[in-house]
Amino acid sequence: SQLIPGLPDILGRIDLIVETDEALKIIDLKTARTRWTTDQADRAGEQLMLYAALAKDLVPGKPIQLEFAVITKAVNPTVECFPVSFHQGRVERTKRVMEKVWSAVQSYHFYPAPSPMNCPGCSFRTECDAWAD
Repeated sequence: SQLIPGLPDILGRIDLIVETDEALKIIDLKTARTRWTTDQADRAGEQLMLYAALAKDLVPGKPIQLEFAVITKAVNPTVECFPVSFHQGRVERTKRVMEKVWSAVQSYHFYPAPSPMNCPGCSFRTECDAWAD
């Protein structure tokens, strides 16, 4: 299913999909150093909402439930589940952001956004390092 017409394909890997009689549940597994809060899970929800937007045709008419399962890596590890509510407005906003970013990339407008986690594998690292404006 196409998320945004005119944009390149986006690869997303859903950690777990479970179909019950009542719903299709999409679960994303996360690890963290500290325990998550409900607000933190809600703020991170766009990823799950995009998955839901793409998965809606897997089982037409069946409600989709979204959830983060967060494993806290500590002396005493914990596993907590955080339901995330779907909001079409947030999906549309995320899609608009993606369109703007793609438009900037196509226009060769590169802004550095260094990150120790993302830089090693980024295909725009040269442009980011060369940015001086």
